Amino acid sequence: MRRIVYLGRFTPTTGGNTAKNTALFNELINETPVEKVDLTLAKKGNIRTIYRCIKAILSRKNNLIIGSAAKMRRIFSFILFHINRKTMNRSIVIIMGGQFGKQIIEDYKYQTCLKEYNQLYVETDGMIKDLNQMGIMNVSLFPNCRKKPASDIKVREHQKPECVFFSLIQPQKGADLILEAAEKAKDIQFHFYGKVVPEFRNQFMTTVESLENVHYHGVFHGSSDEVYMELNKYDILLFPTKWDTEGVPGILVEAKIAGLVLIVSNMSYNAEFVKDGKDGYILTENTSDALRAKVESLYKDPTLVVTMRQKSNASAERFFFDHYILNMVSNLTK
Repeated sequence: MRRIVYLGRFTPTTGGNTAKNTALFNELINETPVEKVDLTLAKKGNIRTIYRCIKAILSRKNNLIIGSAAKMRRIFSFILFHINRKTMNRSIVIIMGGQFGKQIIEDYKYQTCLKEYNQLYVETDGMIKDLNQMGIMNVSLFPNCRKKPASDIKVREHQKPECVFFSLIQPQKGADLILEAAEKAKDIQFHFYGKVVPEFRNQFMTTVESLENVHYHGVFHGSSDEVYMELNKYDILLFPTKWDTEGVPGILVEAKIAGLVLIVSNMSYNAEFVKDGKDGYILTENTSDALRAKVESLYKDPTLVVTMRQKSNASAERFFFDHYILNMVSNLTK
């Protein structure tokens, strides 16, 4: 049996790329033997890790999982395509984020290389469609998955629904729009978790101190289950991001697992995560007034909030690892 070698960043385990590689590796080793090569150490010049990386790429006895960042993924792909195509034909690529299709749309040589992999795993159906339109058909869905919670998440009715923002706090993520909405919707409680970017900190903290309905809880540190339980204290997740290069935010998956109603901007692939009017709302206009209007409509109808929260929680089922791991193992062990 060939060895399976996972090339990706694993340390530190903060950040989307390293966190997903670590979580996926931990799931895979429950099903089949997998070795990992930590590209973070290779980037730092660790000679032993660099040697293991080169050996893994050149060996004809390996099946590879490539979970590296974009630049290194491209380098690996060209090396494999030109000098070790048989290994490439047995290997898979884990593509993280939502910008991959845009990045390669005119990179025809790279597209040719990608067609030689066993499988490319992307995070949304929209990405599959984008790659198929380029003639890249060896693509499967592997969302920004999470491990199923150890215990069931219970959706409770709160007499006065509360909102939460759980991400990097900066205007590009829409934090300023939430503050503007909070200034006009003073009966509604707004909670913020996350690191505040330095250039926004003074404005953010001044506004928090001036509004009794806005609360800052700092950066939350905890396990996945602890994140779900913390989010579950609230009712509505706000994510009015302005970034047109937004990837596939893990917080949307975590909020669904926690059973929150999602109010999101119509950026990148956000609309794939929300059934508008069923388990959340997609903002047709990404303004503070539009955001406030949706929040206020939910605040006035706590029963509707519970119904939408239950639907959101139920829809999270498709984001658990155990729906995809066996397919991936099957492709790796052919």
